Amino acid sequence: MLGRRHELATAPVAEVPYDLAIVDAGSLKTHGEYIIIHKQEEDPVLFPVLLVTARQNISLFTGPLFRLVDEVVLTPVEKLELIARVEMLLRARRLSLELRLRKDDVEAFIHAMTHDLRAPLRTVTGFAEAMVEEQSSRLDAAGRHQLDRIQAAVRQMWDLIESLVDYSRIGRKAIKLKPVNLDELIPGCLEEIQPELQRLKGTVEIKGQLGRVEADPALLKIAVHNLVSNGVKYVQPGVAPRVEIWTERNGNVVCLMIRDNGIGLQPEDQQRIFAPFVRLHGVEDYPGLGLGLSATKRVVEIIGGQIEVHSTPGHGSTFSIELMAGGA
Repeated sequence: MLGRRHELATAPVAEVPYDLAIVDAGSLKTHGEYIIIHKQEEDPVLFPVLLVTARQNISLFTGPLFRLVDEVVLTPVEKLELIARVEMLLRARRLSLELRLRKDDVEAFIHAMTHDLRAPLRTVTGFAEAMVEEQSSRLDAAGRHQLDRIQAAVRQMWDLIESLVDYSRIGRKAIKLKPVNLDELIPGCLEEIQPELQRLKGTVEIKGQLGRVEADPALLKIAVHNLVSNGVKYVQPGVAPRVEIWTERNGNVVCLMIRDNGIGLQPEDQQRIFAPFVRLHGVEDYPGLGLGLSATKRVVEIIGGQIEVHSTPGHGSTFSIELMAGGA
């Protein structure tokens, strides 16, 4: 069905499975509702729509239905050109299907790996807890220190497993972009890190009205939570964390700005930090697994945004998330 020989279906679009819709202006209007449903059901796999139309229907290109179209062919058109366009769109769909299968394979591997890791880790955890309860009084200072190190390593391993599972789940559910009120979402994020802020005597200041953006609220909340948590965590010893949050608008684009007074980044590290498992400091200095910023970048891109960082070593970092402005 996706090779050089293709099966042509002319039945109503709601009744047959298909890999490509070829429509004209009239059928796009008639079957637009079914095409929307089909695209949503296929997401995130590409379901291509080819519009074949006369040049005089140019007004259709700015209408709401045009967002369903992936390729346009203006008539009159040569047969070979039309076949080439069809082949390109079907190739794009095939690649999209292959990428989805690979993604599913990776998720299955992570699930199996973390499942297999949990069993021996539970055994180590159980024996360590038993030693604390039954043998702690018999251990000298060196023995208790070694036992503490074992328990710390076990906790780190549990954190790693849970982080891997959470990371693999990002974007698995259908993404629903809608207007999100940042003046409601940001305070909700801050409530979750209040205990850490109080412990470190840190502060977070929201400067002015933040407005609305087009986003998936659950994913955007992950990004904001990670950036604010990092701003609170990565400060010099003895320095009270301070994070400032504001927005800047440029036409239809809203930049959500998050600035901290942390340790900052070297210029060569300002892109590398978004890669998975990249750590610039030892676990003893700053705990973590190196997945937070990678997950942040991933969720921002999933909701159609961009993330950048500007930083000076010793003088903090400013992260900016660019998103489309949301409706009123």
